[in-house]
Amino acid sequence: SQSVVRGNSTSYTVTVTPSGGFTGTVTFSIAGVPTGASASFNPASVTTSGSSALTVTTSATTAAGSYPLTITGTSGTLSHTATVTLVVTAPATPDFSLSASPASQTVVQGSGTSYTATVTPSGGFTGTVTFSATGLPSGAGATFNPTSVTTSGSSTMTVTTSATTPAGSYPLTITGTSGTLSHTAAVTLVVTARPTPDYSLSASPASQTVVQGSGTSYSVTVTPSGGFTGTVTFSASGLPVGATASFNPTSVTTSGSSTMSVATVSTTPTGTFTLTITGTSGTLSHTTTVTLVVNPPAPAADFSLSASPASQSVPAGGRTTYTINIARTGGFAGGVTLSATGVPAGTTATFSPNPATGTSSTLTVSTSGTTPVNTYTITITGTSGTLSHKTSVSLVVTAGACNGDCNN
Repeated sequence: SQSVVRGNSTSYTVTVTPSGGFTGTVTFSIAGVPTGASASFNPASVTTSGSSALTVTTSATTAAGSYPLTITGTSGTLSHTATVTLVVTAPATPDFSLSASPASQTVVQGSGTSYTATVTPSGGFTGTVTFSATGLPSGAGATFNPTSVTTSGSSTMTVTTSATTPAGSYPLTITGTSGTLSHTAAVTLVVTARPTPDYSLSASPASQTVVQGSGTSYSVTVTPSGGFTGTVTFSASGLPVGATASFNPTSVTTSGSSTMSVATVSTTPTGTFTLTITGTSGTLSHTTTVTLVVNPPAPAADFSLSASPASQSVPAGGRTTYTINIARTGGFAGGVTLSATGVPAGTTATFSPNPATGTSSTLTVSTSGTTPVNTYTITITGTSGTLSHKTSVSLVVTAGACNGDCNN
């Protein structure tokens, strides 16, 4: 079998194979050739054995179809046949196909996107294809570059939308036209709403701690969205009594940060306060919160004195002791020099250690036989630099005969 496009030729090989000492000449003929076709053999005959080329030529009027051909070989009274099939096909019609990619594109209102339209020829197509598009939403347009393609190639379809183009999904039809030929390709355009210009407000750190009379700061950040380009000004509320807040810079355009400085005074109440920071731009307003913890000042470095027992009795000529306690506050670590006043005549008062660098010192009071019997108030003074504090004890001197060597 052979296939041929109408108007073209094809060929077969016809072979003679002898037997029994055959030496005759075989001539060829053919039957079944379709209308408008012709057949010829070369050579027209074969002696004894050999082959001949059968050429079948069709014309533009030969009907398409499948035809059984009978080839006959004749030598005298001998005749034999062979059959072949001729398939005649119609010539391909010049045409083209159209495709587009990607299948779908998404845009924000007011922006654009593009697709590629591709022409693929068939059947010897050599025409020029021009493009158009339908199905575009209102406010949208489409252009092609190039506007046409000859034989084969691609064009870029650019789709633009406007701020008023409705959001939605739109099936677009791209049409390619060449004379009477027309083909289409489908794509989808998804239009999304343009985000509303806005911003968010944040602050860090989340909490700061200050001592009454001192200050601290926070960083306030503006983050834009939806194309926001406005100017945001700042304010703060929730401040405790006596506290103030200032911003540097006082406003931020589009995006950026400002430092909020918070100052307190010595009378600002202690406690934990929630501060609300507000950013305002036209009708837009957003807030964020931070915490301010106000503590009292740390106690100053100092000390206090106390003595125990509060009172001691001793016979004249004897001695007694008191413990002087030193309470240190605010990190005070200095030495305290101790002295005593109000000691009766004939009596001595000594401290050990002195100066005192720890938390106590021992006061030893020694009387003499001539110390008058009475009750005395002894004032103990502790001094360290500019700091000075006092405490007192009672000394009761009674009649007795200790001769200086008794103690209580």
